[in-house]
Amino acid sequence: MSGGQKWLRAGRGTNFLVMSDRALERIEPVLSGWLDEPADFLETAGAGGVPDVPEPTRAVASFAISRPRPTAQARLATALERLDVVGIDEVEAGLRERVDQVLAVIDEFGLPVISPRAADERAEHILDISRERWLQEMNKLLLGSEVEAALEFLADVRILGVILPELAGLKTLGGPWSDAMRLVSGAPPELSQRWASVLFSVGAFWARERPGPHAAMMVEGIAKRLTFDNALSLEIRTILAQHQTLTASTSEWTDAAIRRMVRELDPFCAQTLRFARHVDQILGSGDRKEWLGDFET
Repeated sequence: MSGGQKWLRAGRGTNFLVMSDRALERIEPVLSGWLDEPADFLETAGAGGVPDVPEPTRAVASFAISRPRPTAQARLATALERLDVVGIDEVEAGLRERVDQVLAVIDEFGLPVISPRAADERAEHILDISRERWLQEMNKLLLGSEVEAALEFLADVRILGVILPELAGLKTLGGPWSDAMRLVSGAPPELSQRWASVLFSVGAFWARERPGPHAAMMVEGIAKRLTFDNALSLEIRTILAQHQTLTASTSEWTDAAIRRMVRELDPFCAQTLRFARHVDQILGSGDRKEWLGDFET
C-alpha cells in the first residue's frame, strides 16, 4: 500500500493498493465494497425483499469501498510524472538541504536532537528488525526488476554492511562490485539463482580458482543469520558446491561421467546447470554453452 498525499504532494484520495496472489490468499478484507460484485446483485432480492449481501471475492477490488475519483487519479499521475522528470536524487538532495536548515536552527538554540542527523546514521536501527523480516525484504529485493539500484542504495546507507557485509565489502573495489551487480541482476528470477549469484560474486573475489566451493562454505553462516529455510539453504549450497566440478575441463566428460554427475546433482540438476550457464555467459567466455547441453540432454 502506498499513498501520494505526503511525499508526492498529490493530495488526498491518492492511496493505492497492490497485492500479490499470496497476499490475496492470506488476507481478508475487514471492510469491503460493492465494486467487485455482479452488476445486478442489488436487484437480487433475498428474504423480505432485501438484497443478499455476497461474501467478498478473492480479488483486490474487494478491498475497495468506493470508486476512485478521476481528479485524484489525475493528481497522482501528474505527481509521478513530475517526479520522473526531476529525478529521485534531486528530490532527496532538496530534502536533505531542508533538513540541514532545520537542524541548524535547532542547534542555534541549543535544543537536543534525538533522531539521526544523516541517512547513513540510521543503518544501526536495522538491528531492531527481526531476521525473518531481513530475509523477507531481501528476497523481494533480489526478485525485483531494480535489484542493482536497490543493492547500491543499501550499500550507500550502510544497511547492506549489516545484513550482508560479505557483499557490501565489494562496494569500494570497483570491478568486483560491478561484476557482482551484473551477475545478480542478470540471473534467472528465482531465489536460489539470485542468492547463489550473490555468494558466488563474493567467492569469485576471495577464491578466484574455486569461487563456487568457497561460496558454498559461506552458505551455512548466512543462512543462519538470515533464517533461510533448510530447503533453500540446501539448494543454494548444492548449486555452488557443484559449480566447480561441473565447469571443469570437458576432456574427461564421458557419457558415464555425465550420467554419474546428473545423479549427484539430483534433485537440483536443472538449477545447477542453469546457474553454470548463467555464470559462463556473464563472467566467462561463453564457450561452455555446447557441452553444457550434453548434461541437459
